[in-house]
Amino acid sequence: MHGVWIHHAPLNQYQHMKKIARYTEGFNGSTVRIAYTFTSSNSKTGNVIQQWITPKDWERDKGDGREKIDLKESSAACNECPLMQTCYVKKGFPAMGLISSSKSKNHKNLYSHHVPELFEDKFIRFGAFGEPVLSGKEETKYLTNICKNWTGYTHQWRNLDYHWSNEYFMASVEDDKGKREANALGYRTFRVGSNVDEMLKDEVLCPASKEAGRKATCEQCGLCKGKASKAKNIFIVKH
Repeated sequence: MHGVWIHHAPLNQYQHMKKIARYTEGFNGSTVRIAYTFTSSNSKTGNVIQQWITPKDWERDKGDGREKIDLKESSAACNECPLMQTCYVKKGFPAMGLISSSKSKNHKNLYSHHVPELFEDKFIRFGAFGEPVLSGKEETKYLTNICKNWTGYTHQWRNLDYHWSNEYFMASVEDDKGKREANALGYRTFRVGSNVDEMLKDEVLCPASKEAGRKATCEQCGLCKGKASKAKNIFIVKH
């Protein structure tokens, strides 16, 4: 892990900023940026804190003349996620301003524990983009201890180095075979299927989905937080 951090300061210096971030080691030794944004207009999740893990190589200053970013090349943050080439989140990156320089006036280089007041009693969406396991066990544990609730999903559930994540995150799976494997490793699962008829007895339909009538946002629901919840596995129809 590496990075340069500024000193502690009163919360009022940071309460109006749009995001805080830090750098750490990603997959294959590359560097990634872990950023937190504090407002969201996402109708499925609700207005929650979102964690964005992106390759440092994606950073750009406006008008710096460098070549266009290849959004599909995200292995530093996503490793071998099966959805890496088709990820719907990437399509909105330019509009969300996520590909930007760390020199932004609205971006402070901070550890989350420098400003706990920004996270206390709030809802956190870990890994809005990128693998949330890269934030590490200690930061994840710290934030889940002080926040009101959270959600998070990982495709790294087969990697024993990240087995700690089953306490906090759902194993993201695409079929019932993967579901069984992840369950056997101690994970609750979030499974994507083609239709509701594929649901298994130990699964419940995502309350935020169209098929469930959008009964609740992720913020209101809070089922997708690994073994911290005793609920069933979660199923959603591909969208």
